[in-house]
Amino acid sequence: MNIQIDKQEVLRYLGHSGQELEPEMAGLVDDCIEQTLRLIQPRRVYRRFPLLPEEEGLRLGDSQVMLRGKDIVRHLEASRECVLMAATIGSAIETEIRRSEYMQLSRSLILDSCATTAVEAVCDAVEEEIRALAAREGNTITWRYSPGYGDFGIDIQKTFLRLLDAEKKIGLCASNSSILIPRKSVTAVIGILPPGAHANAKRGCEACANRERCVYRKNGGTCGSI
Repeated sequence: MNIQIDKQEVLRYLGHSGQELEPEMAGLVDDCIEQTLRLIQPRRVYRRFPLLPEEEGLRLGDSQVMLRGKDIVRHLEASRECVLMAATIGSAIETEIRRSEYMQLSRSLILDSCATTAVEAVCDAVEEEIRALAAREGNTITWRYSPGYGDFGIDIQKTFLRLLDAEKKIGLCASNSSILIPRKSVTAVIGILPPGAHANAKRGCEACANRERCVYRKNGGTCGSI
């Protein structure tokens, strides 16, 4: 998977608001982007499921797994099927971020922003891949919706990863507190919309469980993840 890191996105995650960068800082950002691209190992897995509406939520095919929460049900209301996806960039970049904390904190912060931008780029590529597959059937898709957004509980992570066999296929697992390991990883649900159907849930900050603490929202922007 050929992933590029958008320098402007990196700067946005760093809280940059358009001011001119000092040459030394601009060079450091470029160096961190190059290092991140050398260290990341983009991997992804996804699987398609029929959606069966039930009183408790949406059941995934003939499994016992239920998607619960008003927000995820509304998001998938027009969908007859969905795709569960997981993406990661591996653990090597996280090791370097932690190492840099003790040597050059500014470099560590920039590397962290580079890694966040990279995993979002992987997710964007997977979303486009799923969009293309759906389009061959005359369908469209919703945007991706992750556990932790709105009232879609993050405690589904381990079940989510088990359904995808993600630990075996891409080396992704979750802690007992539902934190993804490696940390720079994402899981999400994408609805498959039949011809003529439209997504019901709007993409935006109000869908995010982190909206009250988000530094990007406080500054009048968005994080780019939703």
